[in-house]
Amino acid sequence: MYKPNTQDPRVRRRIEHAMDWCLYNLSETKSKQWSTRKLDKELGHTHRNLGQYLRRTLLILDDGHWNMHTGSCKQYLLNAQGVKDLCTLLGLPLPRRYTNFKKQRILQHAQKTFGSAIKSGVFEYEDKSNRLWNGLQNVPSSLRTELFHQYGYEYNYDIRSAAPTLLYQYARQAGIKNPTPEIDLYNQDPCSWRQALAQQIGCDTNQAKQIINARFAGAYLGLNNSLARHLNGNRLQHWRLKHNEQFERLSVDIREMWNTIKEYEGGVRLNSRNKWCVYFRLERQVMRVVQRELTEMKCRFFLEHDGWRCDEFVVPSDLEQRIKAKTGFVIQLEWHKCENLYNN
Repeated sequence: MYKPNTQDPRVRRRIEHAMDWCLYNLSETKSKQWSTRKLDKELGHTHRNLGQYLRRTLLILDDGHWNMHTGSCKQYLLNAQGVKDLCTLLGLPLPRRYTNFKKQRILQHAQKTFGSAIKSGVFEYEDKSNRLWNGLQNVPSSLRTELFHQYGYEYNYDIRSAAPTLLYQYARQAGIKNPTPEIDLYNQDPCSWRQALAQQIGCDTNQAKQIINARFAGAYLGLNNSLARHLNGNRLQHWRLKHNEQFERLSVDIREMWNTIKEYEGGVRLNSRNKWCVYFRLERQVMRVVQRELTEMKCRFFLEHDGWRCDEFVVPSDLEQRIKAKTGFVIQLEWHKCENLYNN
């Protein structure tokens, strides 16, 4: 049985890098796609003993399906016990509280990898299907807030109910004919609507939000699709969702919305992937305005899909008016200041 030579500094560096990369990029509960090429780069090639060992120790294969034509890759979970085993191997103190240990290692990895960019406010983004991506977006939201706060980014902004708001307004621009009363109710008070759904099916409000967003983007109610995954495979909750009258009324309105958009887009086939692309395109229109305005302010900012964080206060109503003038979309910005969140 192969055992790494931890007396070799190069081997120790490779192991610690692989462990920190996996802690940063993987979860114990929600699987994530990673390409073989990326895993070879971060964990080492499989034709080498160390690369094989790190894969066996750190990764749990959750979904072995891949498709070279669509670009979908195998999905992995983080092996928490493997992380602890590597701590023992390296002679590191075993984490008494694993969550605190993980948080510390993630923040250290992020500071080492992205600290200079955060400090300068100059970030490189990769354009993927009309969304701007940066590796910092892999940091869990709560830790990302703490990380940026350390560098003076005190303000966090998001578009309220972004996907339902933009898609519905796009359908209205496209000339939707029939009334959509449940979408109207949802957009008037999304928090209350989510809370009611969460209570009815027995999930938490964040799960309810993810389910609603997935439905707006065309997800179906099968047991093996994205809606079911948001419920972690809970069959009782899935049954309740499937038979929920409130959710069904919303689904009827969403179908009407997409029928209008499909006709407006020239009758092209709109599967769930394509529907997400439509939303990302609308989101990008709004975020281009945001990016331009923040650049003119000469503040440091980091874009996060339908929101951003920055080191200066932006008057929400002013920016909402600029977005309406440039795009025609009427949005509401939600914001909070992160000052003194982590002093205790």
